[in-house]
Amino acid sequence: MAELYGSSSEQVTTLLELAEGSKKRGWWQAYASTARRNGFDTYLGLETAAGAVSTFGADPIPELLQTEEYCSALLATEREAITEDEVSERLAITATRQQRLLGEHSLELYSVLDESALRRGVGGPRVMRAQLEHLVLMSYRRNVTLRVLPFGSGAHPLLGDRVTAFSFRETGDPQVVHVGDSTNSRFWEKPAETAPYLAALERVCALALSPKDSTMLISSIADEHRE
Repeated sequence: MAELYGSSSEQVTTLLELAEGSKKRGWWQAYASTARRNGFDTYLGLETAAGAVSTFGADPIPELLQTEEYCSALLATEREAITEDEVSERLAITATRQQRLLGEHSLELYSVLDESALRRGVGGPRVMRAQLEHLVLMSYRRNVTLRVLPFGSGAHPLLGDRVTAFSFRETGDPQVVHVGDSTNSRFWEKPAETAPYLAALERVCALALSPKDSTMLISSIADEHRE
């Protein structure tokens, strides 16, 4: 699984131990054919075991924050044709993952959204407006922190990358970083490997708008997505 992402055998062992330590271990096995594709089950295991997740990526809006219609519109543009059953599984996996943001012991999410993701009209005006309104609602949750990186922020150290940092507060395990772009995808878990990406995430956060100003901008852009 993680070998597909270029991890060493030592990293693979640690990653799988973290993934298998989840209290809800293996829920994705109900969607095994989809979850195992390209090692996605390792990612799901880490996300399920994590107490907090930090993300940044230009496009699209992170799956943990996507509406069903927005997610469906993205799946319709997949480069490789997928069946209706696969679409249903992908939607079900996303919906299950999103449940971690709800409830008493919810996942803490820190997400920096690039302004381009807010302005790209995925699915048309109605779908996009509903998606942005959903972001506004999620931004009011105590366990969700959303910040927008505006166009005016210029260049930054994560251009072209999609980065997710998993934190395991209960177990005290080191943070794991997943890095993906258009050509490759990797997991990193050694401090010397994760440090540059964690520092880059902090830099991007420093360039982003405050949570309050971000919510205001998202609301404003939602008004622009009118039919």
